[in-house]
Amino acid sequence: MSVEIVVVSGKCQGGHHKAGDRFVVDWETPAGLCIGAWDAIAPYVMTLLCDGNFSWERKPGYAVIHCPDPNGIALELRRID
Repeated sequence: MSVEIVVVSGKCQGGHHKAGDRFVVDWETPAGLCIGAWDAIAPYVMTLLCDGNFSWERKPGYAVIHCPDPNGIALELRRID
């Protein structure tokens, strides 16, 4: 099981990411993902990797999480087999 991370919108204030960037995570931090974005999504990624879901999302195995920067990027997380 893995989690796919896709930058879906916003502007990375550090200039690291743009919409359409894609990462796949299993049990290691993905290369190229900035530490700020990883810190924001790591708990959600781990939940998805452990087969968890989020009650506020309409789809199981899915979440949209925003970078801590209020004007930053939005990242779509999706569990994949």
